[in-house]
Amino acid sequence: MTPHILKKMIVGTLMSGGVAVAGLGLAAPAQAGPSYWHYCPGHWEYTVPVPPGTDLSVCHWFAVTVVRAPSGPVYNFVEVDQSQVPPPAPGFPWP
Repeated sequence: MTPHILKKMIVGTLMSGGVAVAGLGLAAPAQAGPSYWHYCPGHWEYTVPVPPGTDLSVCHWFAVTVVRAPSGPVYNFVEVDQSQVPPPAPGFPWP
């Protein structure tokens, strides 16, 4: 296996969420996917403010990703339908 092919395999693995590279015994760290945040009128349990323009009179689900920037974390919100929200991990209930 050439170094170029190995590099492509490792990069592809890192981008696909940390699946172990088959046959090499290497494991890439898992990429963090979005966190799912829930807002309902009067209930926002996060220190980051609700995205500008959010209708505060109805409930919303957001897929939130964080980008580390020199000035601090930048939170990217994408509103999603509740059907797109995965079930909670065992022992981690949704709000």
